Amino acid sequence: MKLPLTLLAALPLLLPIPALGQDFTQLDPTLSYGARIAGGLNYKLSSDLELSAEQELRFNSANLFEKSYTTVGAEYKITDFLKVGADYSFIVKNSETETKLRNRVEGFVTGSVRFGFFKLSLREKLQLTMKGDSTNTFQSPANALSLKSRLKLEYNAPGALDPYFSIETRHALNDVSTDGWTYLKNDDNGRYYWWITDPQYDFRYMNRIRTTIGTDWKVAKRQNLNLYLICDYDYSRQIDTNREGRVKRSAGLTVQPSWTFALGVAYTFTIKR
Repeated sequence: MKLPLTLLAALPLLLPIPALGQDFTQLDPTLSYGARIAGGLNYKLSSDLELSAEQELRFNSANLFEKSYTTVGAEYKITDFLKVGADYSFIVKNSETETKLRNRVEGFVTGSVRFGFFKLSLREKLQLTMKGDSTNTFQSPANALSLKSRLKLEYNAPGALDPYFSIETRHALNDVSTDGWTYLKNDDNGRYYWWITDPQYDFRYMNRIRTTIGTDWKVAKRQNLNLYLICDYDYSRQIDTNREGRVKRSAGLTVQPSWTFALGVAYTFTIKR
């Protein structure tokens, strides 16, 4: 029973976490608050196979409506301690200047072990986000690949409430590398600039840590309410370049640390075949 957890736990250790690349400017940390509301439907085809659909809206303190996630997925229980699954999400990302559309597919495996009323689980999720043609590929890949590793502890005592705590890391697996930057002259004005002449998408690093505390509330036989508080610490690289690959030398590579706290509520109705 402990072997699957041991193997899953070793996966993030296989990913090198290098330095952040060339000289970079670290900006002052930002602080923001938000809220998340979701409603979902689970359909259990059997004791091992479950389908799901969910609509989630996210809000923040800066521009109110931030994102919409429309997700469908499936999960299959291989054994009592090992599950696999996949899902697809259509994402609407809103900002003060524009609205962007994203497509995302994910595959995950979850190993768990029980001791008394406690359940400890480890989930490894591979995530591919397709950003579309509007992406400046000198700043970020059009198809961003990430690995999320979540360790979760639940308390499943008799009663309506099942409190839990989790911590999750996110590794970017194919961010833009700065190894290919060259210092060339711009023929238009005779000045020299840093240029990304041939972007390489092989930079890997951990860019977020997420901590969640919450409880699942069994409000009725087939109805569940998930109440939670999320704390995100984001440490993402930002490359300032135009669509021709010219980089601002003064602050071409920056890191913007940010703290985000969000309260969430998610309602789920379960149907059994």
